[in-house]
Amino acid sequence: MDVFALREKIVSDYRHYIESFVRINDERIDSFVQEQFESGALWPDAILQLNPAYEPGPTLDDLSIATSRKLSKSLGDGSLISSPQVLAPARA
Repeated sequence: MDVFALREKIVSDYRHYIESFVRINDERIDSFVQEQFESGALWPDAILQLNPAYEPGPTLDDLSIATSRKLSKSLGDGSLISSPQVLAPARA
């Protein structure tokens, strides 16, 4: 997936949506609003940031498997949870 192309598509769709109901009779105001549309005032550039504190860790699949194993161990049956009754709320 190209996130930048996705952003451009979203901005383009949003721009067409906004422009579809903007009807200004005063030429000076209309000119100003059109300049703002062209400058991208309503849709600023995308921001790409890196977080220097980021450390790679386990994948979601790995975490899911590990959690399932821990739950199975704590239930004492050694199998993965598949019964909806196990996940049902306790009754008072």
